[in-house]
Amino acid sequence: MRSCKAATGGNAVEIDATQVVVALIGLTGAALAVWADRRGRRRQESVQDAANRIAEAKQRAELKLAERKQQFEESEAERASQDRLITRLYAEIDRLEDVNTRQRGARDADRAACDRAREELVGTITQLAGMVRDEVAQEAARFAIDHAARHEQTDH
Repeated sequence: MRSCKAATGGNAVEIDATQVVVALIGLTGAALAVWADRRGRRRQESVQDAANRIAEAKQRAELKLAERKQQFEESEAERASQDRLITRLYAEIDRLEDVNTRQRGARDADRAACDRAREELVGTITQLAGMVRDEVAQEAARFAIDHAARHEQTDH
């Protein structure tokens, strides 16, 4: 191998080619280390950025999930409220149907009572009419007899 002399402030130093290669390898290693360090930092920053984006996306997803859960719970509460209202309405319908059935029964009973009273009244009126007719006939007969008797007395 060759060697070369370098001037270093008045002292001549002999540099061997092996030393140059070793120095170049050292410099290359140092450069690669700096490059790898920067690359590692960029990767770490990239990974950190990705982790931050993932954390933000997770946070947004959790907020959206909480919002949807709240909407679902409100919807379920509204549905339960509507179910209670429907149940009350059906109970009121049943109550009104019972009242209507009782009123219909009472109306039918009143109608039957009115029919019976009407029949009794017709019977009573017929009976009274017969009695009045008999009275009128008897009175007419008395009048005719009295009239005939008076007429007979005036004729004699």
